[in-house]
Amino acid sequence: DDEADVAAAFDALTGAGCDVILSSGGVSVGTGGSQTFAIAPASCFNIAEVLVDGVSVGPVPSYTFTHVQSNHTIDASFSTAATSSPSSPLQRR
Repeated sequence: DDEADVAAAFDALTGAGCDVILSSGGVSVGTGGSQTFAIAPASCFNIAEVLVDGVSVGPVPSYTFTHVQSNHTIDASFSTAATSSPSSPLQRR
């Protein structure tokens, strides 16, 4: 196959005066290609954790899949400054 899929997971949260409405989806990346995701929380949220293929890479502001050969997943969770409620705005760059 000449392409692999990178699926991005998006959650939603209402709280601390912020309403976050998101969707989920994925992108196709050509075999051997790269894809960068920018993890950009709304102003009242912080990045709590980013999971790549189910493994934590920490609270990173971006992640790049390089030399893609197979399907991958990326999932981000967020917390408000005052609580630990999760949310997930994730943007493809």
